[in-house]
Amino acid sequence: MFNFLFGLFKFKKKRRQEPNRLPDDYSDFDFVNMTELYYKNPWLTKDENPMGLESLWFDCNNNIEKLVLKRLINKFKYVDQQDAKARTKIVLEKCIDDWLLKPDNTLFIAFKIEEFADGSSIALNFIRARISEISELWKVNNFIGDLHRGKRRFRDGNLRNVVLIDDFVGTGGTAKKRIDDVKKDMLEKNKDLNLFVFSLGGMISGKRKIESCKVKYACTYLIDKGTNIAFPKPINFLARKRILKMEDLLHEGSINLPLNKFSLGYEKSEALYSWNVFNIPNNNYPIFWWNQYKNGSRRKPIFTRSQ
Repeated sequence: MFNFLFGLFKFKKKRRQEPNRLPDDYSDFDFVNMTELYYKNPWLTKDENPMGLESLWFDCNNNIEKLVLKRLINKFKYVDQQDAKARTKIVLEKCIDDWLLKPDNTLFIAFKIEEFADGSSIALNFIRARISEISELWKVNNFIGDLHRGKRRFRDGNLRNVVLIDDFVGTGGTAKKRIDDVKKDMLEKNKDLNLFVFSLGGMISGKRKIESCKVKYACTYLIDKGTNIAFPKPINFLARKRILKMEDLLHEGSINLPLNKFSLGYEKSEALYSWNVFNIPNNNYPIFWWNQYKNGSRRKPIFTRSQ
């Protein structure tokens, strides 16, 4: 531990290795630490993740960066579908009771506003199945796939509760925009409506922003910034600096997808979260999902993210 802490303070300028080159053989350090990673995180062996992990591991400039990476991965919340079904059902049951939601006066509406499918649409279908398990009284007309169609129902005299649904709430910026938009419509069409937000995954910073809007919020998996949960508070800023140095190998991006916009994750979110049926949120550190090296060559990340 002392050597690790000492290493965080050292910032000698070294030439970074050429990207995408794996060594012919592993050092004892690499073998021991990667074996431990695979043992503690079985999800790393699924799909294409092992190749991505090896590329990222050997992209690291030194053993200190590898240990930083190891601590991040050991705190990564990789959501399994079976676990998610059980946990989400429990959270939804509590929401229904605490928020006094009833099938004859409640709408669940996806965050979606564009014409294209997004994570909130998938999330809505996922929770719809869980709520149907709770009670058969919940029907298809309690679930609306996008905000535009959902707001048309606001004039319904029986409607009392609106629950906005998303797959993941990061900084809470998008959620606040959706909340402000819906509240404006509620004032015009039905002042008696109660507004709530539910997401499958979410960050503490996003939760605070939603609750600052005087809206109750719940989610299945609530997480904090990666450096907050992976490192002691006195040194998490040093770990953050190391992660930024690890981003040096990444391509600067494009006009539509500039790396500086996603450094440490969108708006510095520092998320460590993925649900295997959803697109990995761009709130995650780009070292986990950015697909191009600075020299223009293709990069094999741990997670594939469609843009």
